[in-house]
Amino acid sequence: MVELDDRTGNILTTIALFAIVAAIAYATRTTIAVFVLALLFAYLLEPAVTWVHLRLTPRASSRNSAIAVVYVVGLSIVPRSTGWSRRRSPSNCSGSTRRCPA
Repeated sequence: MVELDDRTGNILTTIALFAIVAAIAYATRTTIAVFVLALLFAYLLEPAVTWVHLRLTPRASSRNSAIAVVYVVGLSIVPRSTGWSRRRSPSNCSGSTRRCPA
């Protein structure tokens, strides 16, 4: 029978634990990606929320209301800046079939 010394046992245990952690990370990679993006999004919005929170009236001065204001303003600005809110007008349509661009 083969006897393993303590150092070999420690190395094998480390490799096995690393493989288990890597397998768990691989299995949950989508969830981890969403979580990391949520952390990044929260980190980027925190200065705006703090700025709005400091400028709200004392009666409405809660962190939740500041977050709501930032989200509403953000959701109203993004579509306008990316062109999502442009309506298709007949003047943009071409040809006799009056097909509008997609």
